[in-house]
Amino acid sequence: MGGIFVETTELRPIGSKLELRFHLDDGDPIIVAKGEVAYVVEKRGLGVRFLGVSRSDQDRIEKYVSKGIAEVFNTDAL
Repeated sequence: MGGIFVETTELRPIGSKLELRFHLDDGDPIIVAKGEVAYVVEKRGLGVRFLGVSRSDQDRIEKYVSKGIAEVFNTDAL
C-alpha cells in the first residue's frame, strides 16, 4: 500500500523524486501522488515509495488492493 512498481525503460536513480499519475479501474478520477524511487530493476522498471498521497486516495488504493487480494485468494474476508 506504500508504493507502486512502474514498468518503464526510462530508469531513474534511487532517491529520485517523481510525480505519479495513475488510475484504478474504479471509475474515480486519476490519482496524483508524489513518490521517491526506492529500487530499480534493470530493463523492467522502478519501485516507487509514496511520499504524498491524499487520505481519500490512500483509502481508494487500500480498497482496490484489498479487493484484488480477496480475488486472488477467492475469499471475501481477510
